[in-house]
Amino acid sequence: VSKTVELVYPNIDTNVYKKVYSLDGGITYLEYTDPLIFTQNGSVISDIIKISDNTSILEQRQTINITGVDAIEPTVSLDAKEKERE
Repeated sequence: VSKTVELVYPNIDTNVYKKVYSLDGGITYLEYTDPLIFTQNGSVISDIIKISDNTSILEQRQTINITGVDAIEPTVSLDAKEKERE
């Protein structure tokens, strides 16, 4: 019912740079600390920014499309019949 996505970044000096991501093309970037869990199809953009001025250090941001998430929870239906007594 969900997909877990772990973003892989190069080693960086965390005193100078920050790993960030944006969901579904949004302009708000969040700091990346843990794998992301998708419960529906979407996309994530990863970036590395300077802490001092929030500017990207990458020539091109990486976009990852998340597809194939089955958002429909499975259901179980039982047709129980009473056992005949002898």
